[in-house]
Amino acid sequence: GLSTLQMLDKIIGYAKELGLVIILDNHSREPDGYMNEKLWYTDKTSEKLWIDDWVMLADRYKNNPTVIGVDLDNEPHGKTADGGSIWGTGDTLHDWNIAAQKCGNAVLAANPDLLIIVEGVEQYGSTTYWWGGNLRGVSTYPITLTNQDKLVYSAHEYGPEVFQQTWFDDSSFPDNMESIWNAAFGYIVKDNTAPILIGEFGIKDTSSYNGKTGTWFKTLLEYMSKLSYSWTFWCFNPNSGDTGGLLSYDWLTVEQWKVDALKTYCAPLINSTSSTRQRIVLTSKAVHSLVMKKNVIEYNGKSTGNIKVDIINLNGKVIRSETSFPVNVAHVASGVYTAVLYRNAQIVDKLQFTRY
Repeated sequence: GLSTLQMLDKIIGYAKELGLVIILDNHSREPDGYMNEKLWYTDKTSEKLWIDDWVMLADRYKNNPTVIGVDLDNEPHGKTADGGSIWGTGDTLHDWNIAAQKCGNAVLAANPDLLIIVEGVEQYGSTTYWWGGNLRGVSTYPITLTNQDKLVYSAHEYGPEVFQQTWFDDSSFPDNMESIWNAAFGYIVKDNTAPILIGEFGIKDTSSYNGKTGTWFKTLLEYMSKLSYSWTFWCFNPNSGDTGGLLSYDWLTVEQWKVDALKTYCAPLINSTSSTRQRIVLTSKAVHSLVMKKNVIEYNGKSTGNIKVDIINLNGKVIRSETSFPVNVAHVASGVYTAVLYRNAQIVDKLQFTRY
């Protein structure tokens, strides 16, 4: 008896109980219409309605820390010649970056806490790539938001079991893949323009894992790890025709080989009790004396006692330890870190920050 929005509320509520966070994604306007919807609007769903719906959802989950971001449109695609989504031409009927910027700023006006996730297109200039994966246009026509820190670009990436792209048959495969990824989207991270989320990548069969698809898969995982990318695996449910899921077709049994392949590259849970990550527990009420300003951590607390700050990466490793402030982290590698403040060997404050 619940509406679809009420069901979404239930899912988000339960995710909160589990300690999960959610990115909302507009996968299509019509049910399962993503294969036919090249653009972010259709004859039935105008651009205005698309933006209004996003603003409604942004407002609905305002002040709800479980909902952290919005992926504005799944896989904008199509060729320039067939009226598909394009990037940087100024044609408002087809120019995805103009629409994404307009929608992203409308969402931030309603809910300034959300991440705005913008996928690429299929074709930029004469170069085609995976649907949603071509972000070459960002170099000349970047997205400009009212709060640029909320911008995340996203690409989808697949192997030869989804489509036999020409680069998989190149004699230099898989050594050619890093330059291909850098050209399509990786330069955005390398140039410190913005973070990248690989929003989809996946693999279907164990036979694929032991072949060329597996080689691509392992190479991609190493590439993302090296550059500290964020990623979400496609997918959890088993009924994806391209990749299957992390669950088998009984919707209960875990495809353990997939989990094992991914496990090494997963970010640890925050405050995990595992031996690979420190559990950072405040021994007294935090006074929030650590402040991040640009790339500098400042200390605004009391100066009494022995003060120390550790910079800890997601694997729980202390990469720097300082006893004086300010602490400049401009040269720390891209990634998510926690600055932990000790006074007389007791943890009194912590500050999580991201280096792009």
